[in-house]
Amino acid sequence: MRNLTHIRDGFDLDREPDSRVFAVLRDNHLLDIPVEEEASILHWMPAIRADLTMLGDYRFESGTPLRAPISVLRGAADPVFTLDQMRGWEALTSGAFSLTTVPGGHLFIQGADPEVMRTIAQELSAEDAFPSFTSLVDGH
Repeated sequence: MRNLTHIRDGFDLDREPDSRVFAVLRDNHLLDIPVEEEASILHWMPAIRADLTMLGDYRFESGTPLRAPISVLRGAADPVFTLDQMRGWEALTSGAFSLTTVPGGHLFIQGADPEVMRTIAQELSAEDAFPSFTSLVDGH
């Protein structure tokens, strides 16, 4: 949550009304429905709040890198994560790493461009895409 516009340390998600949470999502291009349709997704608000709380509370702790390949897709117009931040995933694996920029924003998978679907299909069909589960973590 630290990368989101209007979210700063001390932001108390539990005290914010639904309309404020929707505004933060909209301002960060994470919600693309008209304001008048917000009522149609109110039933998702507990899950939305839980996701935002988890993101806000998460602190990375380094450990043993995976041997599994990591494929990262980033929307070219993603306002939340920079290219350098996405490159950071490479340090988490001793296996193959790929970073592909695709058309779209942070939620590029919604209404995905055919290029996105081709990229996903190519990554899933790569020879090293499915390593043995017993060898996913270095040292085991």
